[in-house]
Amino acid sequence: MKKAKEKKKHFSFSTLVWSVIPAIALISISGYAGLAIVRHVYPPIVPVSGTSMLPLLRFGDLVLIKKADYGDLQKGDIIAFRTTLDVQRKWNVPGSYVHRIVTVEKGEYGQQFQTKGDNVGGKDPFWTVEQNVIGIYAGKINGGGYPILFIRSRQGKILMGGILLISFLYWLLGIFERRRFAQDVNVHNLATVVDEARKITARMEEGIHAPPAGQALVTPSGPATLRPKDWIISGDFLSGTLSPQAPAEIVLAQKIGIALEGALANSNWPSYEVATRAQVPISVMNGILEGDLVPDLTTLAQLGKVLAFSFLTIQ
Repeated sequence: MKKAKEKKKHFSFSTLVWSVIPAIALISISGYAGLAIVRHVYPPIVPVSGTSMLPLLRFGDLVLIKKADYGDLQKGDIIAFRTTLDVQRKWNVPGSYVHRIVTVEKGEYGQQFQTKGDNVGGKDPFWTVEQNVIGIYAGKINGGGYPILFIRSRQGKILMGGILLISFLYWLLGIFERRRFAQDVNVHNLATVVDEARKITARMEEGIHAPPAGQALVTPSGPATLRPKDWIISGDFLSGTLSPQAPAEIVLAQKIGIALEGALANSNWPSYEVATRAQVPISVMNGILEGDLVPDLTTLAQLGKVLAFSFLTIQ
């Protein structure tokens, strides 16, 4: 019962990391980009971080912005605009504002505007040139700016960093877990074909014996020729269908080839590196992969040790 609960909890966290969070992020990014494209303005939304525009705009509201024609802007319009670094340092103000225009003048760089908050007694102590105007007020979402304000805060940045770190570690652990599972499966496959090879060897007629390391089956007249292609009904050797009348050696050769190919697919090394580390001739390795020979038990154990990073016990 306890294991079932742990599994359910694990599944829930997986769903959160790989489904819920990416879905929320995708919807948010798509909506943000869609607003920017439709309204021809960037950013298309601005969170309210103060109370200077009360009672119209409250802290935490989300202001919707649309593109403005600078020549049409006039006294009384509410605009969103950026402040320069010099203005921010001199007057200790934020990087963006949503204020009402109180004066419009023609300046050296085009239209320039003086602004004021509805809830503030004096005008803003700086002018805004038309190039720094983001857009004109187009509406608001009450309380919609709180998530953005939180993410911008120190606590929000720490939380988001923690979520990203945990998600990355979970993804990394998932890779190692899948790789370990694949290795366990390959160990099982190799162990299975080793056991089957032992049984087939025991059933062979007298005069045929287990081959020396790295060689094909040996008969009194020399190495046996398996000729696997003679028993293929469809497809290539590893993925094809064998004839029901195929000898046990042919069937075993195919099983060994598939098991070894699967183990190689999850290995960090190419086949020649595995062969070198297992002290198996590369020609023998290729023969096993192509299903042209049945390797001896010692060879399989050496390959299993290298590929699965553990010994296959052969008695």
